[in-house]
Amino acid sequence: MALFNLMQLHAAMPPGARLIGLDPGSKRIGVALSDVNRQIASPYSTIVRAKLKHNAAEIRAIADEEGAAGAGGASRAGLGARALSRHRLTRGHD
Repeated sequence: MALFNLMQLHAAMPPGARLIGLDPGSKRIGVALSDVNRQIASPYSTIVRAKLKHNAAEIRAIADEEGAAGAGGASRAGLGARALSRHRLTRGHD
C-alpha cells in the first residue's frame, strides 16, 4: 500500500533527480539508485542498521551526493516510507 501518490511525487521532483530504493533487513539496509530518467534502479550499497536518526542521516548523505530527491522502501522492518517521511531527503525541507 502506497503512503503517497506516485504521480504527485513524480511531479514534485526536479528534472533529473534520482530516486533511492530501500530494502530494510534485520541487520542491513540495501540501497539502490534510479537513473536520472527514473526508468531503472541499480544496487548502490548497504548500510548497517542502527537508530533511525543515524540511518536517515546516512541515507540523506547518499541523496545529497547522488542527486536523489526521494526515497521509498518496504516497511516490514520499521524503516519504510512512513519513517523516512519524518526525515525528508530533499534539500531545504529539514
